[in-house]
Amino acid sequence: MRYIPDLYYFHNKEDFPSDKAILVTAKTIGNWCSHYKAKGFANDIKEGRLPKNQKEKENFIEDLVYSLIKNSISIFGLHLYSRPNFSKFSHHDVTSCWEITLSKDEFKVLQNAYLKSGLPSDIFYNPDDTIFRPYPFKSKLGKFLGKFWPFSSATKVYSPNQWKEVNAFYKPS
Repeated sequence: MRYIPDLYYFHNKEDFPSDKAILVTAKTIGNWCSHYKAKGFANDIKEGRLPKNQKEKENFIEDLVYSLIKNSISIFGLHLYSRPNFSKFSHHDVTSCWEITLSKDEFKVLQNAYLKSGLPSDIFYNPDDTIFRPYPFKSKLGKFLGKFWPFSSATKVYSPNQWKEVNAFYKPS
């Protein structure tokens, strides 16, 4: 099953330890992977087999993630593969553009790893739980265009936690 990051943590919460979340995610998912491909800011690409020994694999992934974060200005690619052309961990370039592909049991293991590391367990969610809401243009130009062009509105997209925050903010007290 495919899961995407809850941008509530990565965009809305300034004090969220995103580097730690990336590291815990990569090390946990790396347990089920055999190969990696990493691309840094200068487009330098490293790829190959992950160590078979569990501790060596965790250390390798930790060093790789820290190196990418330190040298990349938050733009890097990291893919961890369980078999050829099947990436369980896909961090394409920026943190809002990544996804993980795990079984339900693997996802539960990842959630437990988050909790053990002091992170929330809902950092990733099923994309089917995304909330879409129409967002009409309120400017004079937008209202004018709305008379002639029926598509003069946009759609706001919310993760489950962003939606909870919006609802909490607008609820009458």
